[in-house]
Amino acid sequence: MPTLDGPAATPQAEASGRVGSGLGAITTATVVAGAIGYVILALVPKFVTDPARYLEFTSFWSGLYLLVGAVSGLQQEVTRASSPKSTEDGRSAGGLGRLALASGLGMAALVGLSSPLWARSVFAERPVPLVAALAVALVGYAGVAVLSGVFYGLKLWSAAAFLTIADGVLRLVLVMTALLTGLDLGMVGWAVALPFSLALGLAWLVFGRRVRGRYRVDVGPAVLAGNAAKAVGGAVALGILTSGLPLLLSLAPTSESKAAVGALTFVVILTRAPLVVPMLALQGWLTVFFRDRSKARLRSLVRLEAGVLGVSALAALLAFIVEPWLLRALWGARYLVDGPTCAGVVFTAGLTAALCISGPATLAAGRHSAYLFGWAVAAALTVGMLFLPLPLVPRTLLAIAVGPLVGIAVHVSALSRIPAR
Repeated sequence: MPTLDGPAATPQAEASGRVGSGLGAITTATVVAGAIGYVILALVPKFVTDPARYLEFTSFWSGLYLLVGAVSGLQQEVTRASSPKSTEDGRSAGGLGRLALASGLGMAALVGLSSPLWARSVFAERPVPLVAALAVALVGYAGVAVLSGVFYGLKLWSAAAFLTIADGVLRLVLVMTALLTGLDLGMVGWAVALPFSLALGLAWLVFGRRVRGRYRVDVGPAVLAGNAAKAVGGAVALGILTSGLPLLLSLAPTSESKAAVGALTFVVILTRAPLVVPMLALQGWLTVFFRDRSKARLRSLVRLEAGVLGVSALAALLAFIVEPWLLRALWGARYLVDGPTCAGVVFTAGLTAALCISGPATLAAGRHSAYLFGWAVAAALTVGMLFLPLPLVPRTLLAIAVGPLVGIAVHVSALSRIPAR
């Protein structure tokens, strides 16, 4: 793994411009990477025709990205802490290379040591190569998260976009090569895992000179590690509220039919993504946005939240009118859900999106404990309320509304108690 630490360079780090100027590049990179992921998931069944083998692949893919989502908290904290280093600034770089290596190895060790408890049931045919690939992927992604965080912190938007796209393109090339040459599913897992490390090395070769010795970190290594742990904890809770929600719906006891649960889960997956996924993709950008607005952070947050909730209300109205008809037209009666439920799912998705904005604002203000507490309370309330003895739809809507609302309240309360700086 390339080191991020090095001798200080005299010039201040080059930045690619204002915070707003990076939105287009980051959005484009996110769309490209997301599209590549969809292409891979759509093409794998063409080559892996055995349902058991395909389930093993999807288990590896979903498990990997659930863990990647947790480790992504590293990126947010490094983004917050990193800024250009001036000629007068003597503060050390903060040991980011060591943080990346320690975090990656720690996650890999956790996966490896725990694998005897779950590997055989999850990866029935190829537990050893897939567990190994998972561990190597986490080491590589920890480096990606830290380097990407430095890119964001220095506003090197083209570098951050390059790293995102390079990772996706390399994965598409390697996975397609493995599938076309008929390699074993274990090797396909390695094709999914290796691009993190390859993209990290490539991005360092291209942009390393603009990073090495040209940034400062606003806290020492011990505090940085503690802050990063809280950010990772928040990212775990975020994963529960987003990618973990369909799983929770399937696990919660209900007297309703499996068809009803399946229909609601399908609507949740289908209609929450347009509001939630963009906010997830912009976590690094939002952290820089709020970090650079210390004197108007709360006011900027209120404006963004009002905009997201306004869009969510309009989308909910549209869903109330159109979505039941659309569901019936495209998928028949199998996934039929009434208008009020569709509207409720869409509007509560807006609340989760709003929580994805208040989180970076709180983190940017250095309120790491409040950041973690807001996410943790939101996740705990959502999970707990999904298991209430209520009908399926009311309890689901209540859970995915109350959890994010309380989380937002925690974040806003923390921000309102600190002076502008």
